[in-house]
Amino acid sequence: MESFYFNLMEDCHKLENISVLIESLMESLSFKSTNINESVPYFLLCPFCKSEGIMTTQKGITPIYCYECGETSPFNKLNRTLEKVKKLKELSRHNEDEIVYILREQMVVILATSIEVFLRDIYSTMYNLIYIKRNSTLIKKFMSEVKNDFINMGKIKKRFNELEISFSSNIDDKILKEINLLLLKRNVVVHNAGIVDKSFLSSSG
Repeated sequence: MESFYFNLMEDCHKLENISVLIESLMESLSFKSTNINESVPYFLLCPFCKSEGIMTTQKGITPIYCYECGETSPFNKLNRTLEKVKKLKELSRHNEDEIVYILREQMVVILATSIEVFLRDIYSTMYNLIYIKRNSTLIKKFMSEVKNDFINMGKIKKRFNELEISFSSNIDDKILKEINLLLLKRNVVVHNAGIVDKSFLSSSG
């Protein structure tokens, strides 16, 4: 899900549980079928600030940011990061060895950080949606409390266990090992100038 917005002309089947709210909003804002060619109505559900509402955009433009808090979907953040890494990888093909090494280090840091932010956002927004009443949010509190817990696979698993989500049951072991190795490599680059030490070797297996 790259956006918090649902196209009211195409995605209404996704919003069955709030159909009454949508209908009343549509009626109050007087959306008519004659406007479809000029603009498209979208319904916002932001898991960060808990905003709900309708906005319109020009046909062909899909909103991806919350108009209240400016946040975007964790999936959109991750996809944007992957695009940046692809560009860095392309740059590394046309440079001398030392620059290639530096670019690869930066790719590791960017990818690992994006995974950290992605998992933190998923965890925090789920907590915010499950435990905090409608139209209220404690997202900043949740993020502050767990800000350093998503750079370590053990802590990541522990946090999601709180939501009764088992990483081991839902994610392939090979992928978990790759994520763990990526996080460990980032720590080596950031905290040990890219020098592999005994701590990395023992943790990475």
